[in-house]
Amino acid sequence: LHMAFNFGFTHQPWRPLAFQQTITAWDSAVAPDAWPCYVLSNHDNPRHVTRHGEGPFADERAKVAAALLLTQRGTPFLYMGEEIAMRSPRIARKDLADPYDKRLWPFHKGRDSSRTPMQWDDSPNTGFTTGKSWLPVCPTYKKINVATQRNDPNSVLNFYRSLLRLRRESPGLRRGKFHLLIEKPVTAMLYLRETEEQTMLVALNFFGHGTTTPVPPGEWVRQLSTHPGGPVPAGNLTLAPFEASIFELKK
Repeated sequence: LHMAFNFGFTHQPWRPLAFQQTITAWDSAVAPDAWPCYVLSNHDNPRHVTRHGEGPFADERAKVAAALLLTQRGTPFLYMGEEIAMRSPRIARKDLADPYDKRLWPFHKGRDSSRTPMQWDDSPNTGFTTGKSWLPVCPTYKKINVATQRNDPNSVLNFYRSLLRLRRESPGLRRGKFHLLIEKPVTAMLYLRETEEQTMLVALNFFGHGTTTPVPPGEWVRQLSTHPGGPVPAGNLTLAPFEASIFELKK
């Protein structure tokens, strides 16, 4: 195999230690020069936004999850709709299409909930088709769709775009070594991605309260963040609730 699909993230609770243990276990299981992969959602599992809670901070958690996925060593897989934080709706038995779901209903959580049509805009059938789609559209499509998020600078979609751009332009994020900074994280997860020419610091606050954590010495320049902020004070970094930030060490 050139690559094995890794479902590790899809089974974790929303805790930094759980994700960190998945990463370290995977890294220790593959050869040093092997190329891992990570995924948050796919067509056989409820979407990660729904798994981790669809409350008032669902989009904030989605951005933290995006930063986690797109700053790992290896290949990230993005599932259709993940970039706009699509949800997995409840689907009535009469509307199910998957034979597996039909057979095991109501004891199986179902796979069709992650297979609803892509939400392009707020028109009928979300702009996906002018006919009848194989599954009903998710009721959230009026607010959660590509057209709405495209022009919103703070949307999940534009955060994904910025993350992908930064990853593409950063040697450290593309192929750098992975180095953890907190052995047993409770609130925030911090790690470095390092090459000889670049060191990147990734700081992720998983919860809705601020936290302060030590960081390695040096001048850290904020390259991307869900929250505005100035320079990092020497030795300590304060993260806002649900903040996801990426810094570069100034040489």
